[in-house]
Amino acid sequence: MSHEAIDAESPDRGEILRFYLAAVLPLVSQQFQVPHVRVAAQVFILGMADMLRQAEDVAWDQFIDIYESTLRYYSLLPESGAEAFVRDVGEAATQRQEIGQLMHQGAQSIMMYVSERDANAPNDLLGVPLYAQKYASAFTELACVNLVGASHTAPTPLISSVEFAPKRRPSLLDALLGRRNAKSPRTPPLVRLSGGDGSSEDDAVIVHTTNRADGVAAEYQQLQEIFGKRGTDWELEMQLLKEINGRDYDIFKLKLSNGTCKTYVFDISDYL
Repeated sequence: MSHEAIDAESPDRGEILRFYLAAVLPLVSQQFQVPHVRVAAQVFILGMADMLRQAEDVAWDQFIDIYESTLRYYSLLPESGAEAFVRDVGEAATQRQEIGQLMHQGAQSIMMYVSERDANAPNDLLGVPLYAQKYASAFTELACVNLVGASHTAPTPLISSVEFAPKRRPSLLDALLGRRNAKSPRTPPLVRLSGGDGSSEDDAVIVHTTNRADGVAAEYQQLQEIFGKRGTDWELEMQLLKEINGRDYDIFKLKLSNGTCKTYVFDISDYL
C-alpha cells in the first residue's frame, strides 16, 4: 500500500503530521475506539510530534499546540489534555519500555516520510493496533492514568525519540520544500503469502516478512483483493490478536455489503 507524497509550497508544522495521518488513519480509526489502542495511537503520534520538535527546535508551548491541534483534528485528544498526557507518557516510558519503543517508531516513521521522501511510511500506523494488543497491559495502565487526569506543574522533558548531532539534524520543512526534486519513494519489498485460505487458524494465510509495516500493508492488500474495497464492499467489525501454540494470529471479522459476515485469519508470527 503506497500513498501520495506531500505536495505543498509551505506547509506548517501541524500540516506535516496531518498529511501523514490522512493517508491511513481512516483505515484504522474504528479500532482506536478501544481505550488502550487509542492511547497507543496517541503515543505513536506523540513520537512523530517529538521528532518535529527536535528537528526544528520547536519551543515547548508550540510543540504542545501542534500536538493538541493534530489530535483534536482527528478526534483523538486525551481527556486529560495534551500537555498532561505528554508528561504522563514521559513518566510511563521510564517504567514500560514498550511505550518508549512505540514513540520511537512514530519518530522514525515521520523521519522516513519527510527526510527520506518515503510515501509508504504511513503504513507504519496500520501496525499500531496490533502492537497495542500485544502490549495491552502497558497501554491500559497509561489509559487509566489519562482518565484520572493527574496534573503536573513542573515541566518534565520527554524521552528523546531520536537524537541528532547538530551538524546532521534534518530540517523537516526544508525536506518538504525540496520534494519537487526528490527521488521517488522506495518500493516496499514483496511480501510472500502462503498457507491456507484464511478461514481459520488452522488454515491461516502465513505472512512471510520480518518488517511489521510491510506485513500489515500486505494483509490489507490481501483483504482488498479478495473482498473488494473497504467502506464500499466490506467493513471491519473486529480485529483480534491471538496466540496459539507459540504462533501469532491476526484475525479479521468482516461484514460484507450483502450482510454476510466473514472471518479471515493471518499467521503473523514472522513479524510480530
